[in-house]
Amino acid sequence: MRIFLAAITLFLLAPSWGVTAATTAKYECLIEPWSVVEVGAQTQGILDRIIVDRGQEVSSGESIAELNSEVEKASLELAKARAGNKTAIRSATSRFEYEKLRNERREALFQKNIISSQELEESRISMRLARMDVDQAKEDHKIAGLELERAQAIYRLKTIVSPIDAIVLSSNRAAGEYLVEGDHIITLAQIDPLRVEAFVPLGQTDDLAVGDTVTVYPDEPISGEISGKIDVIDRVSDAASSMIGVRIIVENPGKKLLAGVRCNVSF
Repeated sequence: MRIFLAAITLFLLAPSWGVTAATTAKYECLIEPWSVVEVGAQTQGILDRIIVDRGQEVSSGESIAELNSEVEKASLELAKARAGNKTAIRSATSRFEYEKLRNERREALFQKNIISSQELEESRISMRLARMDVDQAKEDHKIAGLELERAQAIYRLKTIVSPIDAIVLSSNRAAGEYLVEGDHIITLAQIDPLRVEAFVPLGQTDDLAVGDTVTVYPDEPISGEISGKIDVIDRVSDAASSMIGVRIIVENPGKKLLAGVRCNVSF
């Protein structure tokens, strides 16, 4: 009789055990920076200085290092001077106005049969040539403006800026080193938001969807609970472990949460 009652009790309790196990199931995960960027030189030159230091926060577009730019700066000033010089345009315009007025007088004289048609034609040609000189001066000035833009772009290449809002992880260069295009200078990490990578057994992701809210439990000594949302559910499983990768996004506006921490996640 006691055995029978014990079996009945286990049978009635079994469903509630299953629900508890499903709701409290946790899977191992890792809290990582959203992205890690190795910033390099866009052109060759001597590294003049590194402006930022490890652990410092930087904003997108902020200068983080500079290459020597004396030659580029001189070229930029020369290009500015050329682009701002409109003397050729004023000179050509004045000459055209003179030739135009001279031609008008020649036209009047020709109507009175005072000058020949050849003299009138020469006057007209001189006026057209003067008009072409004005156009050429304006075109040269436009080209000078384009050369200024090019000089500015080359000069900007000497300043390395952060492509993202991030913190400085490390720098492996020192002032005075010669760099070529693409040489790595500074490593940045974007920690707002954070990226949580978890692996869930095959078949356990059927009830999950992008946008679902989940709870992340960082390991000691951080502990506590963090709310996140599913950002990506892989469509290809790992054949060796029969696991599916799930990426979770965790907002970190105050940058108080640390990256590189192991955790558990509950869906």
